Amino acid sequence: AARYGMFIHWGAYSVAGRGEWIMNRELIPHDEYRKRYAENFRAEKYDPADWAAKAKRWGMGYTVLTARHHDGFALWNSKFNSFNAVRLGPQRDLVAEYVRAVREAGLKVGLYYSPANWSHPDYPGAYFRDWPGGSDIRDKEQHRGNDWRDRHARRRFIDYYRTELEELLTGYGRIDYLWFDGCIPRDLDGDDTIAMIREWQPDMLINNRLGDPFDVRVSEQR
Repeated sequence: AARYGMFIHWGAYSVAGRGEWIMNRELIPHDEYRKRYAENFRAEKYDPADWAAKAKRWGMGYTVLTARHHDGFALWNSKFNSFNAVRLGPQRDLVAEYVRAVREAGLKVGLYYSPANWSHPDYPGAYFRDWPGGSDIRDKEQHRGNDWRDRHARRRFIDYYRTELEELLTGYGRIDYLWFDGCIPRDLDGDDTIAMIREWQPDMLINNRLGDPFDVRVSEQR
């Protein structure tokens, strides 16, 4: 079993070098975040083959790359999310390069994916100081504790994130491990999404953050 692996947090936020939560924590508007970080994210030293070689040498069996974090910037050529690394910054499909390099090294391929997307117009509370439904600075009066603007916004958002997952899980061959994060608000119809994912990648391991059934329990910060 590939019990030891490399987890790689890397994206537009890496330009700032202050952590992947800066858009939220520093209340950076999307347009400013795009210009300052996404457009300046060049990936000029990106060498996934070197990452994979090091992981192999260090005795690891798999790697996980942040295909998309909560900021909404996708590292692949998404047809449904124009805020991505092919249209901006590197102008390359970084997920494709990563998957190929890891697979060629004989390692298992893992991807991190966050349904949460602070840049999507239907996502509630991009600047909440906690997750939607928690305390916030800007949007408390607008939402008054309700996660979604309305049921249509919720439905659109669920359809959107599922489409991104379909791109990732049907366009890059076998994926061995999918690591969910940012599965907030909770009413993302996670169990139904898991059933869809099992159709696309029946042998893939999934962590416990989106829904059931899952294969791996995450114990972050506890």
